[in-house]
Amino acid sequence: MVGLTGRSSLARWLAAPVALLAPFEALYVWHFGVPSGPHVYAVVAESNFEELSTWVGADWALQAMLGLAWLSAVVWAAHRWQGSAWVLSLRSRVALVALGLCVLLPQGIATGWINPLDQMVQEGDPEAAHLQHAVRSTPSGFGQFWEATYPWGLPQRLIHWAEYRAAARRHAQMSSTHRFRLQVTGSDSMEDRLVVVLVIGEASRADRWSLYGAKRNTTPQLLAMKPELLVFRDAVAGASATREAITLMLTRRPEEEPLGVRSEGSVVSAFRQAGFKTYWLSTQGNAGAHETPVSVMASEAHERQFLSASDYRGRTALDKELLPPLQEILYRREPKVFVVLHTMGSHLHYANRYPLGLEPFQPALQREQAPNIWRKERLEELVNAYDNSLHYTDSFVAGVIHLLKNSGAIAQMNYMPDHGETLFDGACPRGGHGFASIANYHVPLVMWASEGWKARFAKRWQRLQSRQEAPVSALAVFPTLLGQAGIQLLDGVSHTDLGAEHWEPTARPTAHFGDFDRNIATTACDAPASASPARARSTQNFVGRLGNHASTAPWSGAAPWRNSLIGLWS
Repeated sequence: MVGLTGRSSLARWLAAPVALLAPFEALYVWHFGVPSGPHVYAVVAESNFEELSTWVGADWALQAMLGLAWLSAVVWAAHRWQGSAWVLSLRSRVALVALGLCVLLPQGIATGWINPLDQMVQEGDPEAAHLQHAVRSTPSGFGQFWEATYPWGLPQRLIHWAEYRAAARRHAQMSSTHRFRLQVTGSDSMEDRLVVVLVIGEASRADRWSLYGAKRNTTPQLLAMKPELLVFRDAVAGASATREAITLMLTRRPEEEPLGVRSEGSVVSAFRQAGFKTYWLSTQGNAGAHETPVSVMASEAHERQFLSASDYRGRTALDKELLPPLQEILYRREPKVFVVLHTMGSHLHYANRYPLGLEPFQPALQREQAPNIWRKERLEELVNAYDNSLHYTDSFVAGVIHLLKNSGAIAQMNYMPDHGETLFDGACPRGGHGFASIANYHVPLVMWASEGWKARFAKRWQRLQSRQEAPVSALAVFPTLLGQAGIQLLDGVSHTDLGAEHWEPTARPTAHFGDFDRNIATTACDAPASASPARARSTQNFVGRLGNHASTAPWSGAAPWRNSLIGLWS
């Protein structure tokens, strides 16, 4: 900055904010292996002290003291600098700028503009592969390189954050004028009521559901209903953070730009245009109708209900509080209905997601005990609280099915969470989500249908049954939901309707971390132990800096991981 401005007075004012933010940027890169960016600033802007302190961890007070000490040092340095008023010569400025560019070179290598790792990956070096997908969060190119560097990329990141917010606010107006190309093939001729329900879970991983084979009976009611259900064994989320994962699930945005500008609406608008009455019921917070990608999609519905406070406090409404509004909708006996139930599921703090005293797995972390996703001292209690939240989710989803059964409608339900959760699995040194962990992407996908729906869509039900073991992606949810209502989308999508006649498995791309099967499943911190020694060493070296590389407790089960700023808060 001194080289660019050439004047001490200007350099001082530019350097001060950069110096203040530098420790936070360093901490973020240290924890997550990627630079911060617009998605991080958006999450911070929509969060509160409780959530931020959870992200920082149990040492938040110490880190706050260190932050104050750093602030004091910066203020002192600025004050001492204030007395000087020198001006650099042109030659000195050129030399300083050249030195600064040399400092940028290693950042460029790390972030993917000049990336020799690409060649190493092509040659099959597993260690390089892990580093590449741990460090790189965006495609290569000069723009991405510049944005990822610090502090030079700060203006670009802030501009993109402002663009995302502006795009969200424009979305409702733009999407209202867009018309999907739809063909109704099975619902217009129905005399009976047709109801399609999507239950969006939160931070729920498949391998801890007893319905998916977990030894602990976390989902007893759904397990008892298993003959009535379709259970997709190999489903993955499109992202490990809520805002991006739900956007990829419910829109046709590409995985490389899930929050970018797009003129068309979500699947909610598509159902509206097909003549359905649409509802969005949520126990998650509402930050304003046009503030976040999720609230923007919710605003497309005819009717919306947010049962929790808008500021995302830890103790929100319990998911079963969605059942009475759903029942009231079913009592209306409207001919065609699409309902989204957006739940809190297993969002941290896990103990806040189920009623007091309903704790089949003990000892469990209590509401007054802050969860620690950075250290394993109380991992057993953390995991038990997580499994208790799954047990409550099981009861809630079973309640949704019960209401649909008793409604007399031709009804169909789909359950899928936004992403999973990591609990110090494998070599993962922390818990939560928002990073490249298998547990953050391998999620349950469960479907149920009434006997009337199965009779009306018999061939479709048979095709879905035959694909329960196939690899599927959340990117297929958009066309699949329409297909459940007998609506065909005539414009193409990247992933085909799972119930379509000519469906075939495809690649499963994710936001930020590459293809799930080629990248995450082989290079993540909780990748199978059978991976090559080089990959294992790479994982430990890269993510093991915080210690605690393995979870050996018998109750730790199959795995969850760490809540990053990218996705801790939805």
